[in-house]
Amino acid sequence: LLSYGPHGLVGFEQRDEVLQEIAERRLENPGDLWAAVRDAQFHEAEGRLDAALESLDDAVADENANPELLEQQRRVTLRLLLSLASEHLKTDEEYFARARDLASSVDERLAVGRLEADRYLARGDNGSAFGLYWRLGEQHALDHMMSEGPLTIRLDQWLAGRMEDIWDSADEEVLRDIDRRIS
Repeated sequence: LLSYGPHGLVGFEQRDEVLQEIAERRLENPGDLWAAVRDAQFHEAEGRLDAALESLDDAVADENANPELLEQQRRVTLRLLLSLASEHLKTDEEYFARARDLASSVDERLAVGRLEADRYLARGDNGSAFGLYWRLGEQHALDHMMSEGPLTIRLDQWLAGRMEDIWDSADEEVLRDIDRRIS
């Protein structure tokens, strides 16, 4: 079974056999990490993001847990949190806060920063969004290549476009603040 999503092509073993193994492992150990990750991947592929996240949250990692599996759990959890938070830009702080806490790589921190700016924009807070874009430019190498859906773009070009969008739609007070920041 193959699933193509925003993060690429994901291959699964034969669905029925994997679902059977998940059920058996969960019966033996309800917090089985392998079963939780695989179950979450199936839920995600079917668009049931809340169920996928719940499956991962129920997992219990012991001291002998495979580090690669733990990292896979973290990455899938972060991807789900970012997706869920982006569906609830104006309302859900919990998904966003959890995603922010899990992000560790530069790309993950940029994804959280982009989401935070989108949250500001969804609430009509152009000034805070502009300030966040400004900080992202200060905190990260401007020639960093980032992915935005199927496109890859340099961070400075992406930030310039987003800042221009804010400039075009901002009210006078925000424009004055931007002018002060630039000068």
